[in-house]
Amino acid sequence: MVLEVTATAPDGRKLYEGSKFYMPQAGDGRGPVMALGPDKKLGLLRDTSLQPFRPKEETFEIPVPKGIKEIALTVRLTYQPRPGNIFPLHSLVRQIRIETP
Repeated sequence: MVLEVTATAPDGRKLYEGSKFYMPQAGDGRGPVMALGPDKKLGLLRDTSLQPFRPKEETFEIPVPKGIKEIALTVRLTYQPRPGNIFPLHSLVRQIRIETP
């Protein structure tokens, strides 16, 4: 699973683009380096996958230049089992007002 966040200014300029990957990460048992390929994976190093029925909260810090009063925020969640295979699961677009003191 991949969570992608994009923020754009009213003039269409991209202000921020970030993503987070959720997947189990396996190693070869000899160190903390992630192993690729089913013949080399001997144990889990860590598991960042999304668990069913458990809420997950993420924080993205988006730098907004002075003078911008509103941004368009796009959030996409996709399933990507292999590079190039992208299956959209959920997408959300919101207009966010920026209030400065």
